[in-house]
Amino acid sequence: MAVHNTNTGATLSLVTNGAGLYVAPFMQPGSYEITANKAGFGKILRQNLVLQVGQTLTVDVPLPLASTTETVT
Repeated sequence: MAVHNTNTGATLSLVTNGAGLYVAPFMQPGSYEITANKAGFGKILRQNLVLQVGQTLTVDVPLPLASTTETVT
């Protein structure tokens, strides 16, 4: 997962903890985008996320299964 501050251009890469949760502590207030992807799953982009001073922002990011196509010749 990548958390991108659209105001500053800074990007933070994250990995899940043992419970499958991402935690990004001490983020600066501003506008953010979150991109999540994993092999075998589709890519998710969440935009226009606004973090205020002192706020905890929770964003659910359920990854859909990737579509596969097989061709037999």
